[in-house]
Amino acid sequence: MITMPYNKFVDRTLIEKLIGKRKYRKYFGESEVVSIVYAINVLRNEGTKYLSARMLSKLLGVTTVTLRNWLKQGKIKAIRRNRYWFYDLDSVLDFISNR
Repeated sequence: MITMPYNKFVDRTLIEKLIGKRKYRKYFGESEVVSIVYAINVLRNEGTKYLSARMLSKLLGVTTVTLRNWLKQGKIKAIRRNRYWFYDLDSVLDFISNR
């Protein structure tokens, strides 16, 4: 079983790609690392409801196969558009918080 620490941090470059450099500075200042939970909350506040499997796997530090397994187990929710999966940030945040 994969355990994910609640206080995991990610590098600033990934968050900058998701929300942009100006908004990054607005929320995080000059911090080089960001908490995953705080980053997801910022994304939700900015109006992002879903993340692609590729971006979410980079953010959480797991593979897309792990995300798909969590989806099949009912731990997180996702929608499918064309060939791509987009994961619901609310369910991901609940899943991380309950771990």
